[in-house]
Amino acid sequence: MSDIKAERHPAIKASSRPVYLGVGTLGCTEYARCDGHFYLHKKPSCGRKNKHSRCRIYRKSQVRDARRAAKEPWLIFSSTDDFKPREIMKLYSRRMQIEQNFRDEKSEHFGCGLRASYSRSIGRMLVLSLLATLSTIVMWLLGYHAENKGLHLRYQANSIKSRRVISYLTLAENVLRHSPANLKKNGTQHRS
Repeated sequence: MSDIKAERHPAIKASSRPVYLGVGTLGCTEYARCDGHFYLHKKPSCGRKNKHSRCRIYRKSQVRDARRAAKEPWLIFSSTDDFKPREIMKLYSRRMQIEQNFRDEKSEHFGCGLRASYSRSIGRMLVLSLLATLSTIVMWLLGYHAENKGLHLRYQANSIKSRRVISYLTLAENVLRHSPANLKKNGTQHRS
């Protein structure tokens, strides 16, 4: 799936309900043309809150650009019509999370270091991606378990106890690095 700006097509009006526009061709040049299906959706305004951290200063241009981007409708091009328009929009809205997870898997510093394997074959990359995903799930479960035992309070910089401050993955990494024996102890504390 890919997206193009709906403002290039002034005759098309977007609504809060995703709409299937029909079959079409995407691409200007002959060699880059793709046949597929167009969908249109404009997310309802949820009232922008101008919240930011205490130390960070936003420029007016950043705020203006973010506001404009949030109001812009999505014109989605998909190669498949197997899904309903609402499902297509739901999948597209998750794209950043998927891209960030894959970037983290490739990173040598923050993830599993898939770049260091120097793998080029598709089969090997699929196996490495599967192993990275499984290790992420195990780390997430370890972080969840560590938080239920109350170990998260040792690793966060502030004293907020009402909500989670660090992610499950970061918590699991810290616990495994500094005190893995704490995960084995039986005295569990369940959070309320």
